Amino acid sequence: MRDILFRGISSDNYNITPEGEWIYGYMMGENKILGKCQGVYYDSWQFVKSNTVSQFTGAIDKNGNKVFEGDFIKIDKDDVLRVVEWCNEDCSYKLKSNNAGETLSLRKDACVYEIIGNRWQRIVNSADKG
Repeated sequence: MRDILFRGISSDNYNITPEGEWIYGYMMGENKILGKCQGVYYDSWQFVKSNTVSQFTGAIDKNGNKVFEGDFIKIDKDDVLRVVEWCNEDCSYKLKSNNAGETLSLRKDACVYEIIGNRWQRIVNSADKG
Protein backbone atom coordinates (compact mmCIF):
# COMPACT_ATOMS: atom_id res chain seq x y z
CA MET A 1 0.00 0.00 0.00
CA ARG A 2 1.40 3.40 -0.96
CA ASP A 3 1.62 6.49 1.20
CA ILE A 4 -1.13 9.04 0.68
CA LEU A 5 1.00 12.16 0.39
CA PHE A 6 0.54 15.56 -1.20
CA ARG A 7 2.85 18.47 -1.88
CA GLY A 8 2.35 22.14 -2.69
CA ILE A 9 4.49 25.25 -2.89
CA SER A 10 4.28 27.39 0.24
CA SER A 11 2.38 30.65 0.01
CA ASP A 12 2.84 31.38 3.71
CA ASN A 13 2.77 35.05 4.59
CA TYR A 14 3.43 34.42 8.29
CA ASN A 15 7.10 33.43 7.89
CA ILE A 16 6.54 29.94 9.32
CA THR A 17 7.96 28.46 6.13
CA PRO A 18 9.88 30.20 3.38
CA GLU A 19 7.60 31.19 0.53
CA GLY A 20 8.27 29.02 -2.49
CA GLU A 21 9.37 25.95 -0.51
CA TRP A 22 7.65 22.60 -1.02
CA ILE A 23 5.37 21.48 1.81
CA TYR A 24 4.72 17.71 1.99
CA GLY A 25 1.93 16.10 3.96
CA TYR A 26 -1.82 15.61 4.17
CA MET A 27 -4.40 17.81 2.43
CA MET A 28 -6.54 20.02 4.66
CA GLY A 29 -8.83 21.66 2.11
CA GLU A 30 -7.97 23.18 -1.24
CA ASN A 31 -4.88 25.14 -0.25
CA LYS A 32 -3.68 23.82 3.12
CA ILE A 33 -1.33 20.93 3.89
CA LEU A 34 -0.57 19.46 7.31
CA GLY A 35 2.99 18.35 6.95
CA LYS A 36 6.64 19.22 6.75
CA CYS A 37 9.09 21.46 4.91
CA GLN A 38 12.80 20.69 4.64
CA GLY A 39 12.39 17.76 7.04
CA VAL A 40 10.67 19.75 9.81
CA TYR A 41 7.16 18.61 10.82
CA TYR A 42 4.59 21.23 11.73
CA ASP A 43 1.75 20.77 14.20
CA SER A 44 -0.59 22.92 12.15
CA TRP A 45 -1.48 23.30 8.48
CA GLN A 46 0.50 25.44 6.06
CA PHE A 47 -0.92 27.52 3.23
CA VAL A 48 0.14 26.39 -0.24
CA LYS A 49 -0.59 27.68 -3.72
CA SER A 50 -3.60 25.57 -4.73
CA ASN A 51 -2.51 25.38 -8.38
CA THR A 52 0.72 23.61 -7.28
CA VAL A 53 -0.88 20.83 -5.22
CA SER A 54 -0.07 17.36 -6.51
CA GLN A 55 -0.34 13.81 -5.20
CA PHE A 56 2.36 11.16 -4.74
CA THR A 57 1.88 8.42 -7.33
CA GLY A 58 3.44 5.60 -5.31
CA ALA A 59 6.31 5.35 -7.81
CA ILE A 60 9.98 6.00 -7.08
CA ASP A 61 12.50 7.09 -9.74
CA LYS A 62 15.94 5.53 -10.29
CA ASN A 63 17.46 7.98 -7.78
CA GLY A 64 15.01 7.11 -5.00
CA ASN A 65 12.85 10.25 -5.43
CA LYS A 66 9.09 10.08 -4.98
CA VAL A 67 7.19 10.73 -8.22
CA PHE A 68 4.30 13.24 -8.00
CA GLU A 69 1.68 14.43 -10.47
CA GLY A 70 3.17 17.18 -12.63
CA ASP A 71 6.73 15.83 -12.50
CA PHE A 72 8.72 15.80 -15.73
CA ILE A 73 10.14 12.35 -16.40
CA LYS A 74 12.92 11.17 -18.69
CA ILE A 75 12.99 7.48 -19.54
CA ASP A 76 16.41 5.93 -20.11
CA LYS A 77 15.31 4.29 -23.38
CA ASP A 78 14.59 7.61 -25.16
CA ASP A 79 14.98 11.38 -24.91
CA VAL A 80 11.27 12.25 -24.88
CA LEU A 81 10.14 14.56 -22.09
CA ARG A 82 7.00 13.26 -20.39
CA VAL A 83 4.78 14.64 -17.65
CA VAL A 84 3.03 12.55 -14.99
CA GLU A 85 -0.76 12.97 -15.20
CA TRP A 86 -3.79 11.15 -13.82
CA CYS A 87 -5.91 9.35 -16.42
CA ASN A 88 -9.58 8.98 -15.41
CA GLU A 89 -10.28 6.47 -18.19
CA ASP A 90 -7.71 3.98 -16.91
CA CYS A 91 -7.77 5.07 -13.24
CA SER A 92 -3.97 5.23 -13.29
CA TYR A 93 -1.05 7.61 -13.66
CA LYS A 94 0.32 8.04 -17.18
CA LEU A 95 3.44 9.54 -18.71
CA LYS A 96 2.24 11.88 -21.44
CA SER A 97 4.68 13.31 -23.95
CA ASN A 98 4.64 16.97 -24.89
CA ASN A 99 4.43 16.07 -28.57
CA ALA A 100 2.33 13.53 -30.41
CA GLY A 101 4.33 10.61 -28.99
CA GLU A 102 2.88 7.64 -27.18
CA THR A 103 1.42 7.80 -23.68
CA LEU A 104 2.96 5.28 -21.30
CA SER A 105 1.79 3.74 -18.06
CA LEU A 106 3.84 4.95 -15.12
CA ARG A 107 3.94 1.47 -13.62
CA LYS A 108 4.37 -0.95 -16.55
CA ASP A 109 6.20 0.82 -19.35
CA ALA A 110 8.68 3.05 -17.55
CA CYS A 111 11.24 0.55 -16.30
CA VAL A 112 14.04 3.04 -15.61
CA TYR A 113 13.13 6.71 -15.33
CA GLU A 114 14.27 9.89 -13.65
CA ILE A 115 12.55 13.06 -12.45
CA ILE A 116 14.11 16.04 -14.24
CA GLY A 117 11.82 18.79 -12.97
CA ASN A 118 8.15 19.64 -12.66
CA ARG A 119 5.50 22.01 -14.00
CA TRP A 120 6.19 24.61 -11.33
CA GLN A 121 9.98 24.72 -11.26
CA ARG A 122 12.68 24.69 -13.91
CA ILE A 123 13.93 21.48 -15.46
CA VAL A 124 17.00 20.29 -13.59
CA ASN A 125 19.99 18.95 -15.47
CA SER A 126 21.13 15.67 -13.87
CA ALA A 127 24.69 17.02 -13.72
CA ASP A 128 23.47 19.95 -11.58
CA LYS A 129 22.12 17.63 -8.89
CA GLY A 130 24.64 17.13 -6.24
